[in-house]
Amino acid sequence: MIDQLLTQPEGKTLEFKRDLSSPKPFLKTQVAFANTAGGRLVIGIDDQRKVLGVANVLDDEERLPVVQVAEQVGPSRPELRLESALAAKVLMLLSEAEVGKLQLPRMLGHKSVSGELHKQIKRLLTLEFIEMTLPDIPNSRLQKYRLTDLGREQLTKP
Repeated sequence: MIDQLLTQPEGKTLEFKRDLSSPKPFLKTQVAFANTAGGRLVIGIDDQRKVLGVANVLDDEERLPVVQVAEQVGPSRPELRLESALAAKVLMLLSEAEVGKLQLPRMLGHKSVSGELHKQIKRLLTLEFIEMTLPDIPNSRLQKYRLTDLGREQLTKP
């Protein structure tokens, strides 16, 4: 299939990107596709159509935003939305059990807590999709996270 895509010209429904080192061009393409009929964004292809691949698929996957329409849920919370696939995965894991921050990377197939995972946990806490099991001792080594009712609602949305 990739061989077939490489023979097609870039245009309104096909775009090649070398990597995700600069998110702005990627996001512009994603928004353009979302505002039209969709399209294919192929990452790991240079301008000469040489297949470069992606060095660390899991790291790049964490940086990909999940496009979701924001909805009005109340006067104090005009937007509640997941900003990445990683945030969705964290919610899914927490729907099964309370999990510590050091356990999450292993469950996600990573070696350690990345900056992106830390950022998503903070955001999920701010949105009140998850909560700490020991809120009075936030830096405890025994700290775990669990899904809130709002987080469960988020998981059931289509």
